[in-house]
Amino acid sequence: MSGEEPKKLRSPIVTVLGHVDHGKCLHPDEKVLLTNGKVIKISSLVGVSPPDLRVGDYEVFIKRIPVLSLGLSGYIGKALTGGVWRIKYRGHLYKIVLSDGRFVRVTPEHPFLTPYGWVRADEVSKHDMIAVPDLIIINNNSSSLENGVGRIVLKSREVLFMEVNSVEVEDYEGFLYDLSVPGTQSFIANGVLVHNTTLLDKIRGTAVVSKEPGEMTQHVGASLVPASVIEKIITPLKNMFPIKLTIPGLLFIDTPGHEAFSNLRKRGGSVADFAVLVIDIMEGVKKQTLESIEILMSRKVPFVIAANKIDRIPGWKSFRDTPFTLSARSQSRQALEELDKRIYTLVGQLSQVNVPSERYDKIRDFRKAIAIVPISAKSGEGLAELLAVLAGIVQRFLTHRIMFTWGPAKGVVLEVKEVPGLGHCADVIIYDGILRKSDIVVLGGYEGPIVTRVRALLMPRPLEEMRVASEVNFINVDEVVAAAGVRLSAPELEKVVAGAPLQAVEREEEVEEVSRKIAEELMQVRFSKNIVGVIVKADTLGTLEAVVSMLEKRGVPVRLADVGPLTRREVIEASVVAKENKYLGVILLFNVKAPPDIEELALKEGVKIFRDNIIYKLIESYENWVAEERLKETYEKALKTIFPAKFQVLPGYVFRRSSPAIVGVRVLGGVIRPGYKIMRSDGKPLGKINQIQLKGKPLQEARSGSEVAISIEGDVLVGRHFDEGDILYTDPTEKDLETFITDFRSELSNETIELIKEIIKIKQIEDKKFGLSILFKLRELTSGVQRS
Repeated sequence: MSGEEPKKLRSPIVTVLGHVDHGKCLHPDEKVLLTNGKVIKISSLVGVSPPDLRVGDYEVFIKRIPVLSLGLSGYIGKALTGGVWRIKYRGHLYKIVLSDGRFVRVTPEHPFLTPYGWVRADEVSKHDMIAVPDLIIINNNSSSLENGVGRIVLKSREVLFMEVNSVEVEDYEGFLYDLSVPGTQSFIANGVLVHNTTLLDKIRGTAVVSKEPGEMTQHVGASLVPASVIEKIITPLKNMFPIKLTIPGLLFIDTPGHEAFSNLRKRGGSVADFAVLVIDIMEGVKKQTLESIEILMSRKVPFVIAANKIDRIPGWKSFRDTPFTLSARSQSRQALEELDKRIYTLVGQLSQVNVPSERYDKIRDFRKAIAIVPISAKSGEGLAELLAVLAGIVQRFLTHRIMFTWGPAKGVVLEVKEVPGLGHCADVIIYDGILRKSDIVVLGGYEGPIVTRVRALLMPRPLEEMRVASEVNFINVDEVVAAAGVRLSAPELEKVVAGAPLQAVEREEEVEEVSRKIAEELMQVRFSKNIVGVIVKADTLGTLEAVVSMLEKRGVPVRLADVGPLTRREVIEASVVAKENKYLGVILLFNVKAPPDIEELALKEGVKIFRDNIIYKLIESYENWVAEERLKETYEKALKTIFPAKFQVLPGYVFRRSSPAIVGVRVLGGVIRPGYKIMRSDGKPLGKINQIQLKGKPLQEARSGSEVAISIEGDVLVGRHFDEGDILYTDPTEKDLETFITDFRSELSNETIELIKEIIKIKQIEDKKFGLSILFKLRELTSGVQRS
């Protein structure tokens, strides 16, 4: 088959990572509809709990809340939020009131779905039609709903359009809220469908406005922006970008973020051909940015940088959907200078992580620097340049194999879900080849490779044919050509793991070989080694691979890596490792749960569990714990170790001569602590320091230069055993000095080295062999420092 059929042009795959653009927020009293029919104020979803992280001015609460959302199929269905976003706001809110009295209050840029696409709140007018779910309210009373007595149910899963009765503008100051709903970015508030626009949504929206009927093609989990649409959008830039596109278009993966990108995996790299890394120009490079860069570079994916939110540059005047080049001509000198300052701050930050970059219009060779394109996902400024740069780089540097596709399909599974009437289906990105109905395919499963036959290939109906009534919004197709997003119906898909590879097979005799290769690939990601290392569990193969890769790059060995919930065996394995190394006898869970009985077992066995649904936060929490535990360990060891020190008894500062003796001292070198044994300059022991005080307050230690009062526990008498003005020393053992030199290198200085020699000389009055090995180590240390 592959030898006879012609090669076909392939649409390159583009993914978006980095800063997710929030800012389209709701009044705190607006009520979110949950999947159980209850409503709850959006502000009550976080209560008084502190935020899990901060992204710029936003507080983010990681919450998995079951809500109703508009899916890709065009129907209302269940979805889980990724988090709740909160920001302090001062400005206008738009109150959109519908014909039946329901209303919702939002910021000016918040979009509503109309029969003509998504429209900003400040562009909605009286008599416009906006989308609402088809609901039935039981106990039609808002207070009964809030008190849990009433509930709302879906009359159908269809979307209706309702007329706008009025648009009112209100002044507001206080917190605003929003929900992120991965994949759909929509939910229902006050009975109205609301949405949060990201950079991807803006690209899609711009493409929809620029299209002619039949040009836009919807995919499962992706959106194809055709070359004809890209050329229309970049028409004003023809002089700067005189390119004729030969690619069919760009296939944008719908779900942004590095966790989703992790699933776009294949052996040795990523199915994504290129990426757009979004960085908030007002914030610069953050931890999330560094994690995205690390993943992109580890997967060898070239990328461009979208420097977002230029509309927030002080003094910047926005011009909607205008190329950056044209918008910049209308800006003040101060605004342009501020933009340049922020761009070059970004360039400097990126250079520190070995990423050479420059503003796109100042690059001569795009192979030597990463292009930075200033944009605003809010106003649409710069999107023309972003698409032009992206398409131009993709087309110029594509290899022949990426430009064309042929042969049996290769893909990756984004998600496995149960679909009414179809059973379990897999949403798949096909990155190479052609997939046909009835093809034999091999996929990665929980228990190993799954061999099955394609029963149906489903693609979303084109946008211009979508209906909000009862029409089915998926259509059957006979084949899909890479790159494409498709829903696959086949037997045994419930056994398939998300992030797993898919490969079509031309002949049945090839099944065994393909299955062997997929089994090998699975074993590279899901493994168990007989080493001392951590346990990692994740929700998909892609995120598992990303977490393991980041740990290993940080020098953390991984003993076991697998997908799915935590098991009893894995807890026992971690407990065995913990007996040998407590820092590695731990478990890291990414976006998976531990059943209650397993949690109890971990608690009983003393196994530490770390969990998060953000990769860098998961690893960061583990690293912080290790650092804190090591600090505690070092502190406890320090308390058991007598450090070298000498101090002088201050004349005129004898507060008590005995039982205990209390005197004022000046620390001449090293550090003294309560519990330290002390001696005279002739080596005679004097007891130990009981307490250290400064102005009546107890201290844990006193360092060189400090003047403090100490109490001395033991049978000592000031005037008989030592006098005012005498110099005294701490009385360490050889083991103390060995520990000090080995484990507390940061305390070593020329001063302390001379002090150690001085103490050894004193101790050798009684024991000629004392400290000989210590002196030898000190010679090695000092000679090593001199050589370096």
